[in-house]
Amino acid sequence: MAVEVVGSSPPDGTALVKATTEKIHVYGGTAVSQAVHIADVSTAEGTTYSELVTELNALGTIVNTLLSDLSDLGITASA
Repeated sequence: MAVEVVGSSPPDGTALVKATTEKIHVYGGTAVSQAVHIADVSTAEGTTYSELVTELNALGTIVNTLLSDLSDLGITASA
């Protein structure tokens, strides 16, 4: 099978798409545009059980968003 080279190592790098509104996919997935920004994980240390649970739930939401974005791109298989 022939391999298509995307770039030729120009000094400014190689782009797959030029704008965040352009769509891309991998492994035959449905093409999607760039995902929205994912909020940073809090670095505050919870001092109570309730605060720790809240922080862990927020972290779980971020991880699930990342997994969904990877699946949307076709990088990981969907469940």
